[in-house]
Formats: sequence, C-alpha cells, structure tokens
Amino acid sequence: MLALQFTMPEWNFSLTPFIIGVLFGMALFLGGLADPDKIIGTLRLKDLHAMRTIFVFVLVGMLGTWILKLAGHANLDVKSATMATIVIGGALLGAGFGMTGYCPGTGLACAAAGRFDALITVLGMFAGAAGFIWIYPTIVEPILALEQYDFGKITIPEYFGVQDNQYVQYGLVPTIFVAGMLLLFLTRPRQERPAPDYAPKMPVRPQPTVESPVRPRQVEITPQTDMPEKRNEPWEIDEGEDLPDVQEEENL
Repeated sequence: MLALQFTMPEWNFSLTPFIIGVLFGMALFLGGLADPDKIIGTLRLKDLHAMRTIFVFVLVGMLGTWILKLAGHANLDVKSATMATIVIGGALLGAGFGMTGYCPGTGLACAAAGRFDALITVLGMFAGAAGFIWIYPTIVEPILALEQYDFGKITIPEYFGVQDNQYVQYGLVPTIFVAGMLLLFLTRPRQERPAPDYAPKMPVRPQPTVESPVRPRQVEITPQTDMPEKRNEPWEIDEGEDLPDVQEEENL
C-alpha cells in the first residue's frame, strides 16, 4: 500500500500583527483610500485626497519609527536598493494601480468588505505572484545581477555620509514632519462651511432695487399713399338736397 504523509506547518498566531492589520484596514476606510474613484482621481491629478492621506500616513509612520528607534524598541531592516528592479516593479505596480484602483492593501481590505471588483483584483495579484515565481530563474535573476545599479543596504544619511551627525539624528525627522504638516495645512482645500445653529444670525438688509429707466416706445409713422388727394374744388350741391336754413340758425 502507498502511504501518504502530510506534514502540517507550525502555526504560530500572534495577536499583535492581527490588531495592527485590523487598525490598518480601519484607517484605509476612514481615510477614504478604500474608494477606487479616489485613487483614480489622484492618479489623474484631479482629486488629491488619496495623495494627501498617504502623505499623512508616511509622516506619522516616519515619526513613530524614529521615536521607537531612539527608545530602542525598533530594529530597522533596510532592503537592498536595487534601482533596476525598483523601477520595473514600481512601473508594474503603478499600471495595476491605475487599471483597478486598488493597491495590495486596499484590495485585500475591500475584498474582505465584500466588493467583487476588489476580489478580482486580489485574484489577479495571486496570479501575478505565480507568474513572478515562474519567470524568476530566467528573467528576474539576470536583472538582480546588475550590480552597477545596486546601492546595497544603505540609507539616505549614510549615502551622504552624515549618519553620525547629531543634528541629522535628532533634528532631521522632526523637521520633515513639521514642514510636511505645515505644507498640508497651507494647501488644504478651502470649502465654505455653513454656520452652526448656535451662531447668532445677522439680519439681512434688503438690497435696494434699481429700476431701469423706461424708454419711450418709438412708433414709426409711414405716410399712406393710397389716400385721395384733396383738391380745392367747389362743392357741388344737388338740387334735390335740403339745406339748413342759415337764417333760422342765426336767430337761435
């Protein structure tokens, strides 16, 4: 007999990543990033709501990571800066982002909320991951071998050689955070808000109406040519016509 043996992987459930994932999904919905129309509007530079929200996420995450690192509770694992793969991968992600209106995070969150288009997007992500595994030996590995475009595991302060400067260590991140928040505040969309109910209502004065002057109507009189011309001719009196007595009228 043929005996089949299956080895189940060890399942280690951690509550912290689960809570962080739930909070992240809630933040996506509350921030409006779960709406694909917002994403498409941002990519078309017509509605910058999603871009501003992502910028807030980046600023807050940068400040929080910096504080945790100073407190010794965060250990950063910097990825290798392979520029060729970053450019190609970013172009593919941007194309899928623009066609579907979902990124991997928003796609999973909206699929969990029951959106059918998001579910199709998630299935497409799994298909893309399978395709990446299939082409990895023949296409991806040669691209990864481009060492001249690989900067290694390096940060921006390390690239400029200022990682040991105290002003950079303790002042760069807060400065970027304050400048970014100030920029968001100054470029916020201005909308007229209705006055609250408790605000005193000012009496509205009637505006005087200016009456337009009445212009006289112009009537054009055209001479009538079909009237008979008056001639100075003597009156002709018929003999049988009774004429009034002029003397009797004078006596009256």
